[in-house]
Amino acid sequence: MSEQNQYTEDNIRSLDWKEHIRMRPGMYIGKLGDGSSPDDGIYILLKEVIDNCIDEFVMGAGKVIEVTIKEKMVTVRDYGRGIPLGKVVDVVSKMNTGGKYDSKAFKKSVGLNGVGTKAVNALSNYFRVESVRDNQQKAAEFSAGNLTLEEDIQESTKRKGTKVAFVADEAIFKNYKYRNEYVIRMLKNYCYLNTGLTIYYNGEKYYSDNGLKDLLEETITEEDMQYPIIHLLGDDIEIALTHSKSQYSEEYHSFVNGQNTTQGGTHLGAFREAIVKTIKEFYNKPFEASDIRKSIVSAVSIKVEEPVFESQTKTKLGSTEIGPKGPSVRTFVNDFIKTKLDNYLHKNPENEEFNLLQAALDIEEDMGDLRYNNIVIATDADVDGMHIRLLLITFFLQFFPELIKDGHLYILQTPLFRVRNKKETIYCYSEQERVDAIEKLKPKPEITRFKGLGEISPDEFKHFIGQDIRLDPVMLDKATSIETLLEFYMGKNTPDRQDFIINNLKVELDVVEK
Repeated sequence: MSEQNQYTEDNIRSLDWKEHIRMRPGMYIGKLGDGSSPDDGIYILLKEVIDNCIDEFVMGAGKVIEVTIKEKMVTVRDYGRGIPLGKVVDVVSKMNTGGKYDSKAFKKSVGLNGVGTKAVNALSNYFRVESVRDNQQKAAEFSAGNLTLEEDIQESTKRKGTKVAFVADEAIFKNYKYRNEYVIRMLKNYCYLNTGLTIYYNGEKYYSDNGLKDLLEETITEEDMQYPIIHLLGDDIEIALTHSKSQYSEEYHSFVNGQNTTQGGTHLGAFREAIVKTIKEFYNKPFEASDIRKSIVSAVSIKVEEPVFESQTKTKLGSTEIGPKGPSVRTFVNDFIKTKLDNYLHKNPENEEFNLLQAALDIEEDMGDLRYNNIVIATDADVDGMHIRLLLITFFLQFFPELIKDGHLYILQTPLFRVRNKKETIYCYSEQERVDAIEKLKPKPEITRFKGLGEISPDEFKHFIGQDIRLDPVMLDKATSIETLLEFYMGKNTPDRQDFIINNLKVELDVVEK
């Protein structure tokens, strides 16, 4: 046998904890990167340290976390209980050592048994941990996981808590740089998920009063919401949701025990299923799941005992149970949504207008039952009115395209001006018509600018919906698919759509052909 193919005891090697982490960092922190992506390793190192501070907050110890980043030096200080002084070195340098094995102390912990800070230690060329409790403190320093300094326990007047400082090893993280926007997004998420927590980052304060509702309000503008955010709170679960006017796809922000599970998991799957089931049962309609979830913007957060994630970076929940003695994640989420969302819908019958419209037209089951031959959309002749008009057309395109194909849908053109003298009244639908009317009714007729349909009295309204009514039929262009139209009206092309609305206030819609 050749020498290179020999397999002996000399080929067997045991790595200590720090060697294994440094040789296989991806197993612990995912990809390395240089900080240009929010899931690069340097942000995972920061997250692992902050997670321990969050655990203290969740356990009722410490409401403030201070984070500073200067150049490549990261410092994180909490005001929790502080690491037991006799274990300061062990918890950051010995595998299978940590307080999170004790479920009584950390029932719904973010971190996984202290592996995170050990990874930070091993992957840093400088790492310092300092703990203060009972008017005493102890500190230790490391380089690449190797202990370089261990201070004796000494008296201290500092506030209790833990302080960690580290510099990620440039031999592993090449040419890295922390991007403020990624750090701030991470810290804001911590605040959204932990109302009452204050985080200072380089002196700037971050705080949230309304949890996931605040997150959604930063994600989507009020003008883009189909309806006000629904915010539901329960024991170990929080949900916020609305539907967007401008985007076509689904958007989810999911969290478990404060961890942003960007790849979702069992809890998000249960949430998506429960939303569809609850809406179907509430309205007693066989809606398609994709139609219910289309354009949804939502956030869901749950807390699970001893969570199981599909990787050390904790981006996807694998747990099927809430806890050793709890229900399944699926049952827990479904029961919460069924109760809370159903109650909300009953108390807020307005999220129901489209459902009532279907009932009024008698088209809930069959288009052949259509109660009215002509359906007229009447909105104000301004930007808001145009937007409402588009939403209504989108509704019919989405759920009842046959109604448009068969020529039942019309748009009422409403006058912008009334020009009159003692003998005659002329309603004008454009600036040019107004000029022509003034010319016709010389001298100096009375001119009224209508701001909206609500300003027009019933007696006056009947004058321009009689024989002189102006109705424009909505027709589908045979060359354009419904899916394409819906993508334009409800997709992520908000600027294009805004330009379309403004430029076509008094021009026929592009779905109409005369």
